[in-house]
Amino acid sequence: MNIFEVHGRVARLIIEMAELIDGSWVVQRAPPKQEIARMIGASREMVSRVIKDLQEKNLIRTDKRKIIVLDRQSMAHRGSA
Repeated sequence: MNIFEVHGRVARLIIEMAELIDGSWVVQRAPPKQEIARMIGASREMVSRVIKDLQEKNLIRTDKRKIIVLDRQSMAHRGSA
């Protein structure tokens, strides 16, 4: 599995788990990276790299166990690729 596939799977999972709260798309209790990796069939290291990349691109922000989707359109686009 390549990094682009993992990018898409992580983005799709985050979008699917996010709820609209006060005008923002939020994953209230995001699973640990190890669990995300198991859910999408990738390594924890790969998931960590993808989440870091999504943060650097300002698509998501993480706060403890919460993931805030900053650009849902771009995330949805990545998830459908």
